[in-house]
Amino acid sequence: MVKEFRIENVAVRYVLLPLIGLSLLIFTGLILKWCLASAASANVSQREVAEALVFLAPDDPSTHVALARVLEKSFLVEDFDKAIEHYKKALELSPQDYRLWLELAIAVEKYKSPQDAEKFLRKAEELAPNYSIVYWNLGNNLLRQGKTQEALEKIKIAAEKDEKMIAPAVNVVFDVFDGDFQKIFQIVESAKTRSIVALTLAKRKRFDEAFSVWNEMSQAEKQGSFIDQTKELSKILVAEKKFHLALKVLKQIDERLDFEEIKNPSFEDEIRQAEDNFFDWKISDGMNPQIGVSRDHKKSGEQSLTMVFDASTREKPRLVEQLIAVFPNKQYRLSFFFRSNFRSQNTVRWEVVDANGGKLLAQSEYLPTASDWKSEEVEFSTSDATEAVTIRISYPPCFFVGTCSISGRVWFDDFGLKR
Repeated sequence: MVKEFRIENVAVRYVLLPLIGLSLLIFTGLILKWCLASAASANVSQREVAEALVFLAPDDPSTHVALARVLEKSFLVEDFDKAIEHYKKALELSPQDYRLWLELAIAVEKYKSPQDAEKFLRKAEELAPNYSIVYWNLGNNLLRQGKTQEALEKIKIAAEKDEKMIAPAVNVVFDVFDGDFQKIFQIVESAKTRSIVALTLAKRKRFDEAFSVWNEMSQAEKQGSFIDQTKELSKILVAEKKFHLALKVLKQIDERLDFEEIKNPSFEDEIRQAEDNFFDWKISDGMNPQIGVSRDHKKSGEQSLTMVFDASTREKPRLVEQLIAVFPNKQYRLSFFFRSNFRSQNTVRWEVVDANGGKLLAQSEYLPTASDWKSEEVEFSTSDATEAVTIRISYPPCFFVGTCSISGRVWFDDFGLKR
């Protein structure tokens, strides 16, 4: 049996129901307004917008934080105090949010003093004892106040709780101990600490110490977890022309590398264009000449390196080169085999350059226009400062446009270097 309900009371029909609907509409509007204000406060850059958001949602801590951040950027002294007031207002609305205590502390230290900020940081530590960022900020605050011992304890906790804090922790402690890196290990002892200390020392041009610290790491760490740091260390050493140390570092992740050795001398291995292949063949970018490997002609093995020139005007021709670690005050002989089939009088030759000073040490004759496999040798001497040389292809000088183009093909194989 279906019952039928009718609203007979006029007051209920024409007064109560509209009031309920209006109330729901107002409530929905308020909720929508608060949500919009809260969401918009995350990406506020204009003061007027931030102030409007606070007006729309005065009980939302995020709108006060947004306005405080905007006020900080005004660089007006009077706005700094207003910013702190809004941070405090946000905390009144959400006193258990450790992030707000952190933001307030950072602002107070910036515009007031470290002493005033310390109590807010202590509150953040109380609320969030497992967050490294709290200990990091408190440690640095205490450090600026001269409370070094406790500061280092807090920084140590930050590094222990989060690996990402180890690098900044090392830099801070490095300065505290005036570069005495051994004391760093008393604060933060781990394999990652050693890798970062090594990089820090290298960046501060303490190269031998950097290598010594890095060398204390295990082989598995150098080749595994910290291989990126190993490559970065070698990159710094190469940039600073500390080629011997760089090779010692790279040799432990690539056993094919060695002093006085040309890597991949017969081009049997792939030539990888990786940035960190410092002691290996490098081929510069470009279209001319075309450079690749050839299986049709080789002196030994399965393939050789070939260069194909198309007689176009030469602008920044591609280079083939390799960096080789050598010793100072020694005499060397560079040898290689070539096969040529040039259609122009212009050909190419090889040169040896001191990688430490940039001085040209030796160069071969320009290759003949046509030749079956033939050997070529170049002798050179290193100076007392030479740690490495670069061997590279060289082109004839181009004084007039249209007179220096090269046409034809050349093959290279079996490079060697001997004292």
